[in-house]
Amino acid sequence: LNTPGGQPHSIIIDGQGRIWFTEIGANRIGRFDPFSDEIHSFTIPTPGSRPKSLGFDKQGILWFVESAGDRIGRLDPLTESIEEFSLSEKDADLCGLQVDKDGQVWFAERAHGRLGKVDPGSGQITTFLLPNGGLKVGQIGLDSDGRVWFTDTGLGRLGMFDPANGRTRFFLLPDNMKR
Repeated sequence: LNTPGGQPHSIIIDGQGRIWFTEIGANRIGRFDPFSDEIHSFTIPTPGSRPKSLGFDKQGILWFVESAGDRIGRLDPLTESIEEFSLSEKDADLCGLQVDKDGQVWFAERAHGRLGKVDPGSGQITTFLLPNGGLKVGQIGLDSDGRVWFTDTGLGRLGMFDPANGRTRFFLLPDNMKR
């Protein structure tokens, strides 16, 4: 890589062994093929979007958040096309991203204390406001029951949102139990 200010951030490996990564400072997604030593870059249409977390769906489409662009991006490796889905709220500070077993693309809105999901078929975005002031959702993970687990970097906790019933639970981390 020879990108001044590129700032590689997130990384994921596809089913063919290629390494995909974000360059938040260069506004690009990169793909490194370790078998040929070739690097290919994909420029994100929205300037200054600062791409972060990555995830693949079952069709091999690469999804990513645009932390400063208030968009979720979808890159088709076959056509090399990028499609963006805009959030209605601005300054969301998007981070974590995961694709669930049904193909829904989950993400976190750090600044607004929300989780969201994109329906890849319709492009519709649905958001879920989480309880408690001061919440700052960081990274997310999905369990086998479809629940969304997240880090709360604002209040130092783990959280779990269950889309089936809309309930959220929080779990104090040992350092925060004494506060």
